[in-house]
Amino acid sequence: MQAQQMRTDQQQVLNVGRSHCREMRELLKSLAFKENVTFWFNSAGAKVFTNDEHSNQAEIFFSPDCFSCFTVRADQVAFSLKLATLLECLSILDNNFSTFQLIYEGQGAPLHVYVEEDGVVIEGKIPTLEENLNNLEFDLGKSIIDVFMKPDILKDTIRDLDPKSQQFAIKFSPKRIVFGCKGELGKAYTVFPHDSDEIEQYECDANGDFSYRAATIKRLMTALHQATRVRIQIDNRGVLNIQLQAELTDAVEQPFIEFKCLCLTPFDEEPT
Repeated sequence: MQAQQMRTDQQQVLNVGRSHCREMRELLKSLAFKENVTFWFNSAGAKVFTNDEHSNQAEIFFSPDCFSCFTVRADQVAFSLKLATLLECLSILDNNFSTFQLIYEGQGAPLHVYVEEDGVVIEGKIPTLEENLNNLEFDLGKSIIDVFMKPDILKDTIRDLDPKSQQFAIKFSPKRIVFGCKGELGKAYTVFPHDSDEIEQYECDANGDFSYRAATIKRLMTALHQATRVRIQIDNRGVLNIQLQAELTDAVEQPFIEFKCLCLTPFDEEPT
């Protein structure tokens, strides 16, 4: 990209970019339920994440392979910014073949965003904020259910939720997983046997019953539109961990979105 020559290497602690700008923009929209997001880079890859007062956290993980240019000149580089501003910059040339580049010169500096298409380069500068590295932990060693499924299952279930639903329940046993909702119109359930065609892999050796804020679960919809595969895990505290495999053109090691959510209380009624 021509923009790369506009700033010297000595000024840059971060220089990353790729083509297919629209794909990256659509992925980042998965985090748009909060105003600010944090970017974190090291030589092994990148993470973009946001959280909601420690009750809900969403992250996107990228390997260096996801970028055509990936240079990090520090042990780690981290900063926060307003996501809407970055999405606006990436939308200036609304063609999936446009190329973008992000350049950062260190703490307190703005993020330089370059978008190029057919030799036309547009530059934007986004103020950065102190990074927010608070993290919602999931205890992988104490996972009590681990399910791989087709994304349409979860997408259809969330889409069909009663708009006034207050809770979204996940109930499970070694034989089945149940999604339920609770709202002003009562309770409703959708049951999937462990050996149904929609389930790709099912590991569960205990019964579980947890509920989550329906409004929080609905935040998954944007990410589900990008997903090619979904993995659902719940640990013994009820922390929900949903991983959604995404797809970027020309990337060998594909990115994934991770969505964590704290539970409320157990759902109090068994489906018939």
